[in-house]
Amino acid sequence: MIRRPLKWRRAAPCVLFLLFIQPAVAIVNVEDLRIKAPEPGFSGKLAFAASGQTGNTDKSAASVGARVQWHRESATDFIVFNYDSSKTDGVRNTKKGFLHARHIGRLTDRRAWEAFGQVEENEFTRLSSRSLVGGGARLTLLKGEDDKVALITGLGAFYSRERVEP
Repeated sequence: MIRRPLKWRRAAPCVLFLLFIQPAVAIVNVEDLRIKAPEPGFSGKLAFAASGQTGNTDKSAASVGARVQWHRESATDFIVFNYDSSKTDGVRNTKKGFLHARHIGRLTDRRAWEAFGQVEENEFTRLSSRSLVGGGARLTLLKGEDDKVALITGLGAFYSRERVEP
């Protein structure tokens, strides 16, 4: 097999793109929760975890999360909630919470509009509160047979407000 050297002019746009990518940390991605078509009616799940350890270092942790969804032929509403807390030797080292609510109104199989709201806090990144509200339109360009892959585009806007401790 003969390997050809990578031509710089082909690689340059990719390298520049990777250098300037900035992660969007203001919004928690909920897309992975909604690619698969939901079942009609109410559904949901609740998760709770707790752990502890004693010895040279005492550790305790608790986490609770929930998702509740109501799907109808023309609309889907869902709420996602998560809260984590932990301590090491009696000193809190994790305290964060997240709540996201969304309404999706289907116009056709490929077009929809949506409105959402989100609140979040994380004591250890000094984030006292972050809240946002917004909405937009989305267009499904391609959807795989197994509901695991989709190509979706959209246009939307949101208003965000943060309070960060000094």
